[in-house]
Amino acid sequence: MESGDGSWEHCNIAFREGIDRKCTFCKIDEELRLARELGRDLTEMEKQGLNVVDESRLHIFWECDTAKNAVKTCYNGVGGTAGEVDKESFLMGKLIYCAEATQLYMLINMYIKYKIWLYKLASVKPRMQSIMDDIHNLMLSICKYKKWKNMLPLIKRQLQAQG
Repeated sequence: MESGDGSWEHCNIAFREGIDRKCTFCKIDEELRLARELGRDLTEMEKQGLNVVDESRLHIFWECDTAKNAVKTCYNGVGGTAGEVDKESFLMGKLIYCAEATQLYMLINMYIKYKIWLYKLASVKPRMQSIMDDIHNLMLSICKYKKWKNMLPLIKRQLQAQG
């Protein structure tokens, strides 16, 4: 669905009443913050009244602090860097070296998004080590094929260049 300003906005399709449009991760953070501040668990009414950003594709995969931290941790883990991640490269991909390296780079990006989405659906914050272990296992599987194994150093070089 296109919003009034011409940008594409995420639409949570409600199959029934009561679908919460608030960012899952921001909601968890805000609930924990408020519960610590009050010194008790929140009531359902208080949970419903939290001031939390609506979930959009851009927010859930980039703007949300939890998601951004997950992306940065994964990139830095795979690339062996400690830098920032380029927003456009992560969200849209980019051409690097050759078609195979570009495909692998985009596959890793999509896998990170997939893992973030699974945590969102489970309504829990991403476990960075679990995501990194899964990416490591994915890369080990890819390394079984010589053509793809040769692309991994190119991907790491690209990730290091971003950091």
